[in-house]
Amino acid sequence: MCRAFLQLSRCNEKPTGDRQGDGSTRSISSGSDSEDDDNEVLHAAIQVLQEFSFLHLRVSEGTSRAYEMHKLVQDATLYALSRRDRREDEVHFSKLALRVVTDLFPERRRELWGECEKYVVHAQRAGEWAELCEGEIEASGLLSRVSNYMYDRGRWREKEPVDKRAYEFRQKRLGEEHPDTIQSMADLAATYYAQGRYEEAEKISVEVLALRRDVLDEKHPNTIRSMADLATTYHAQGRYEEAEKINVEVLALQRDVLGDKHPDTLQAMHGLAVTWNSRQRCPEALDMMQECLQLQCADSSLKLGIVGQAPTCLT
Repeated sequence: MCRAFLQLSRCNEKPTGDRQGDGSTRSISSGSDSEDDDNEVLHAAIQVLQEFSFLHLRVSEGTSRAYEMHKLVQDATLYALSRRDRREDEVHFSKLALRVVTDLFPERRRELWGECEKYVVHAQRAGEWAELCEGEIEASGLLSRVSNYMYDRGRWREKEPVDKRAYEFRQKRLGEEHPDTIQSMADLAATYYAQGRYEEAEKISVEVLALRRDVLDEKHPNTIRSMADLATTYHAQGRYEEAEKINVEVLALQRDVLGDKHPDTLQAMHGLAVTWNSRQRCPEALDMMQECLQLQCADSSLKLGIVGQAPTCLT
């Protein structure tokens, strides 16, 4: 039976997948193949799995056939692949799974969340197999997209292991100072922050900032963003003086690089106003927020969403 599924995966280079509500089934598709021999193997494999009631034909549109595969078949296949004499099949299956899920997982858009949810479990599982086929770089890119989706949905507990795995892969293959590796570190810091684990977030954020200053430069957008993230973490810890010092620097850099009316500059003004408010420097916070709102209103194209988030001393 395991051999039948392995044959099926070899013949079908571009299957499609669908996660059911209870996670008990997986969907695969068969299509036409230019090689008669492969077609024979494919149909033989499907017939064996259907006879054991582990594969069921689904109703689908178009000419392709879609099947539901019981989770037991997947587990049995993984067990078979773990044997030493199955190394070739193990590598092939892992590479195929990674390539297929990478193609299927949608880009980062709210209207595609439903599609992302279909493949999010498959993407994480494919990431677990990446080392078998030396596909860590491709897997890290896929996992970063999964991380972005989970960020958008606020699923911080699920996001953490995804960020850790992406960072592990990139550190191994690209090195500590590669921009993608640093980004994975920043993603993990953001996850810790969202979980309220500020000390862990701070530790990574300090390292990220140091690396970006080294690899990029002080005025690179990612470096400035890292400074703002660290200031936010200090603020959450009640370390307002340290947060203020960084916020002042961030605002100066944003004004220098982007100008007064850029959304990132206005966001920096808002962040400094909030910090001043927390330090009971209400007149300064009020002046900064009013300036920020005036600049935003002066350009109707700016949509920061900060109106109504004024410091408490204003209300």
